[in-house]
Amino acid sequence: MKLFKKDLLLICAACFLWACGSSQINNKQTPKEAPVVIANDSLEYEIIIIDIGFTAFLATVAKPKGFEAEAFIKFSDTKQNYNRNRFFHLLYSLLSLLLSIF
Repeated sequence: MKLFKKDLLLICAACFLWACGSSQINNKQTPKEAPVVIANDSLEYEIIIIDIGFTAFLATVAKPKGFEAEAFIKFSDTKQNYNRNRFFHLLYSLLSLLLSIF
């Protein structure tokens, strides 16, 4: 029985050391993304976006124009403004309280 406990302890210690070993590092070269160019000839402007992951953002997160209803956007905007105003009002109240103490 003592031999079994020692063997079990040895196996557990070996598994622990094996699990704590470092993993191999994959240094695969990621393909470079081409810059995104947004241009309008009639207004004579050009925007060049050089950001890694921007094309992935456009493919996954960005929504087309008209995706959300106008009422939803207005409600969302007023809700965000209300929360922002409430935060700054709380911050102003705390600062004025601290200044009145000192």
